[in-house]
Amino acid sequence: MIRASRMTSAILMTGVEIYNATDEAVDVGGYYITDDLEVYDEWQIPTGDAATIIPAGGYLVLFADEEPEQGALHVNIKLSGGGEAIGLYNADGVTIDEYTFGEQVTDVSEGRETDGALTWVNFVVPTPGATNN
Repeated sequence: MIRASRMTSAILMTGVEIYNATDEAVDVGGYYITDDLEVYDEWQIPTGDAATIIPAGGYLVLFADEEPEQGALHVNIKLSGGGEAIGLYNADGVTIDEYTFGEQVTDVSEGRETDGALTWVNFVVPTPGATNN
C-alpha cells in the first residue's frame, strides 16, 4: 500500500509526499496525479526515471508547481492554498489515494497522523521526505 502521506504548503514548496508502506520498492512512474478528482489522468508522472522509485518504507515528494521541465518529480498541477482535492492513481486508473483539504497555512503541513494512517492532522514543523511518526 502506498498513500499520500503529507501535504506541504511552505514558502518555497508546495508538494505531496507519498509513503510506501510495502516491503518492496514501488515505481510511481506512469501513475497519475490530479487536483481535479473528476479527471484522474490530469498529469501522468514520467516513466523511466529512477527518481520516481520509492524504496520500501520510504518517501517521495512530488512538487506541485506546474514546472515539469524541472524533472520527473515536478508535476504539472498546482494546489490551491484555498483548499481543493488531490488524487493519486496507478497506471490503470485505480485509486491509490484521494484527499480533499481545506485552506492551507504557510509553513504548516497537513499529513497523516502516523505513516499510512487514515487520520490527517496539521504539523507545525514540516518534514518532507521523513516520517510522520
